[in-house]
This record gives sequence, structure tokens and C-alpha cells, in this order.
Amino acid sequence: MSRHPRARQSNAAAWRPRGLAALRSRRAAYQANGARLGWLLISHQQAEEVWPASGEARSDLPCSCSRMRSGRSDTDQGNRTQHDLETVIARCFAFVGPDLPLNVHFAIGNFIRDALTADAITVSGDGTPLRTYLHQSDLAHWLLTLLVHGRPGQVYNVGSDEVISIAALAHLVRDILAPDKPVYILGQLDPSAARNRYVPDIRKAQQELGLSVTVPLAEAIRRTGEAVGAALALDGPQWAPQPG
Repeated sequence: MSRHPRARQSNAAAWRPRGLAALRSRRAAYQANGARLGWLLISHQQAEEVWPASGEARSDLPCSCSRMRSGRSDTDQGNRTQHDLETVIARCFAFVGPDLPLNVHFAIGNFIRDALTADAITVSGDGTPLRTYLHQSDLAHWLLTLLVHGRPGQVYNVGSDEVISIAALAHLVRDILAPDKPVYILGQLDPSAARNRYVPDIRKAQQELGLSVTVPLAEAIRRTGEAVGAALALDGPQWAPQPG
């Protein structure tokens, strides 16, 4: 995400939403892979990554992580040179909320969908990967804070530090939204495999910008389930599992 240097505020408390309109033409938001998101940060796209126990990140995108970092630097430098912008990088992890797609490859969305529309909650893997999920209301606050108050040239992880396994997540969704439904774990555990871990270190955002996770995971699931359930009641089973 980028901003014009003159838009930077020295005092975080002095900024108010009314200032956004004046900054519209001078701000652009960029995710870690350099894709333009739009000045209001209303939407985002996540780069799918696998973080094994070794801590090294592998990307399913066509480019390697090193090329992603290089490309991001080139984008940042180009912004500064061409547009006199200060650039702050938001490294986005995993999120949950009413706008989460439920029929794609987001495990928590699949579980919420199953809890509301299926006979059981199904985990396609072995349930051992570790994840965290930040509610979209916190996401919006974090991104706006980074946009206005993040240090130029710095990278901030955006996500939650409440770690949970996929299996435990499926049971938590079940307990909150559909207590009587079973949970099926289809994958077989491979003891020799390194545990998949996709967990951000958010201490930098907490310490430098005063950011925190204000919506616990259980509450985020409850809110999302309520919103999806209300939409289902109005629009019909558009999120129901697809046949075949």
C-alpha cells in the first residue's frame, strides 16, 4: 500500500475517517505480491503459501518467494520514483467474515458452509495443519492503520495469533453452529511429514502500531455463521455444497 509523503500524520490519534476523501487520489493499496487493491482497501487477494515446520515459505504462485520479494521491491521503488509515494507492505494471512467465499479452498469457509447446509462437517485432509484467522472487521482496521501510520518501506504481517489445527477448527465450528452434526476427517495422518504451519508473527504490528486482535476466533465464527445463515434465509441455498 502506498501513500503520498504529505499525507502522513505524525499523531495517530489526529487521523479521522473524514481525511480519506482528501487522500483518494494520492493513495493506492498493494498486497505483498504487488497487485493493486484500490485506495479504500475494501477487498484483498491472498497468495496461497505453505509454511512447513522448517519455517521456509513456499508459494503456489508461478514465481518463487524470492522473486515475489524482488518484484515487490521493484514495484515499491517504481512508486516512489514515478509518483513520490511512500510504500508500506501488508503481508496478509487468513481471514474469516461474512464476505468469505464458502465454496472455494478456504477451510473455515467450507466448515461454516457444511455446518449450515450439509449433514456433516468434512475435513478433506488429516486435520493437522495449523492456522490462524483474523475477522474481517479487524482486517479493515489493521489495513487502514497500516495505510495511514505504517512506516514507509516496512512489511507488516496482518493476521491473528490465535493458533488452531484444522481438525480443532472443524470441531469448533461444529460446536458453535451445529452441535449435533458429526465431523469427518478423511485424510490419513503421515507421522513422517512436517507439520504444515501458516501462522504470522504479528508482534511488529502490535508493538509499533498498537494493533490487536479484538474479535476472538469463536466470536468470529459465530458472527460469520449468523450472517451467512441470514443470507441463506433471504436468498436460498446459494452456498450449499455443489453436486458431483
